[in-house]
Amino acid sequence: MQKNKKLLKILYIVLALVVCVTIFCFGAVLFGKKNSDGSNGQQTEGNLTGSSDDQTGCLFDGLVHGSNMLKAEPVNIDGVKTIVYFLDDYEKKPIVILQHGLTSKKEDVKDLATAIANAGYVVVTPDAAGHGEMKSKDRVSVVEMAEQTALNFETVLDYFQTSCYVDGERIGLVGFSLGGLASFYYTANGDYNPKVVVSLCSTPDFDSLTDTYVAYQFCKNGVLSGVKNEKERDALEEQIRSNSPYDKLLTDTDTCFFMVCGDADDVVPHEGNIRFYEEGKDVCKDMKLLVKEKQKHEVTEEDLMQVLEYLKGHL
Repeated sequence: MQKNKKLLKILYIVLALVVCVTIFCFGAVLFGKKNSDGSNGQQTEGNLTGSSDDQTGCLFDGLVHGSNMLKAEPVNIDGVKTIVYFLDDYEKKPIVILQHGLTSKKEDVKDLATAIANAGYVVVTPDAAGHGEMKSKDRVSVVEMAEQTALNFETVLDYFQTSCYVDGERIGLVGFSLGGLASFYYTANGDYNPKVVVSLCSTPDFDSLTDTYVAYQFCKNGVLSGVKNEKERDALEEQIRSNSPYDKLLTDTDTCFFMVCGDADDVVPHEGNIRFYEEGKDVCKDMKLLVKEKQKHEVTEEDLMQVLEYLKGHL
């Protein structure tokens, strides 16, 4: 009898252990599921990485919390290092890619990005190819950097297509110098059709760059260097001319162009903008050109205000 009671007690203990283990396992599975679908887990802001599946845009949507405050979040978009500026509300907004110039980085366009975001746009400021967090050990020319940066535009635009808070059909590109070259190149060759392209101290006429020193610069690990010999210079000239988007842009009837340049710019010639305006003003949907007297390779406060007004009126 005593032996039966002891055996019964052992069975109760074993049964209790089995129940406890079952409850623990069930709880672990349930908790893991909640974290995996985002219903109960915390997502670290500013450390998002894009993926190739159809939920990519929802990663940005996880940053939207309805605080009605301006946010600036660093976001890694499938390897493209960016900062995304946006008003934290639940409104669907156009997207503007704001691209910095040569030897600069994404943080340097903060003021303009903030102003555009405050006006009701999602503003993405990527590091250009070879710059900032996108530095490369490869030796690439200025035109190659413009092309590679344009490819990154495609990655950025792909990322936001599934977002509930971004209107992927209303795309604006704003670029200074190298950023302008990338914007023109993308408009001529990219899969998405920008509604507005704003160029600051840049040119759609790559051929005109062959008269400047900047076209013969290479970048490696963020450091610029010039051509080594005449053969290399000739190869660069051929590369520049063969990759100019000029002719393709003159067939673009759906994009609005706003170009701001200075007649004293000693880095990027302004004459290409004038030629493009004269040939394209009656072809493209809308085209505006401002040539600033005695202005060099620089952007003024007035220029930035005019950029903002153009975006408001056309995007």
